[in-house]
Amino acid sequence: NWDKFNNGGSGSFQVGTSTSSNNAKTRTYFKSILDSIPDNSTILDASLQIYFYSSHDGSIYNVCDFMISVNRVISGNWTEGTKVGALAVWPEISWFNQQFLTLSTTEKVVFDPTPVVYNYINITEFVQNWYDGIWDNYGFVMKRDVEGANIHCNYNSVSKEYINPDPVWETRKPKLNVTYVPEECVNEPVCGDNVTNDGEQCDDGNNISIDGCSTCQLTYCGDGILQSLNGNNQTE
Repeated sequence: NWDKFNNGGSGSFQVGTSTSSNNAKTRTYFKSILDSIPDNSTILDASLQIYFYSSHDGSIYNVCDFMISVNRVISGNWTEGTKVGALAVWPEISWFNQQFLTLSTTEKVVFDPTPVVYNYINITEFVQNWYDGIWDNYGFVMKRDVEGANIHCNYNSVSKEYINPDPVWETRKPKLNVTYVPEECVNEPVCGDNVTNDGEQCDDGNNISIDGCSTCQLTYCGDGILQSLNGNNQTE
């Protein structure tokens, strides 16, 4: 009955094919409430921040090699639930309860995951359409883009329920980063508008810190942001 279990209270989530069950597929559902964004704001950028602390095939770590897709849930007002390996009652999400949902096969973002670093997935279109009311916000599902291959391999990440005394792990929980401009500031320069304004060294229009530009300042060696090339074109 594993397919009828809810694991919303688990401290981790998986995407891929289970290494402990017989070729069982693993998916993770996400939903973010956007009520904290003021009315009539302009969405500039939205990215899902995921830290996969490992990928493994049951014996060897960080060997998974497959694409992950983020697919919009078109209909089905599911809830996360708070259980761990316990029978789900709709609308709590479970593999079995997916039958009550409709997933989009075209409205999706596909990315090549990398373990042991932050992965940033651009879902600006999703957030913009949810915020504008064009789409109902039923969240999205993260799954292996091409499912069915007989390869036991999972990407693993901590969830928001994960508890660890090390504060570093708090930063590794999934986040939805949204850059927006409130209505009263639409015509004012702002970091993230893709224009380098006074006081800014750069502005690439996103909130990713590992691309040489972080909060509109060039990154540098010693700023605590590890990247292959920083804003001064130095290898770290």
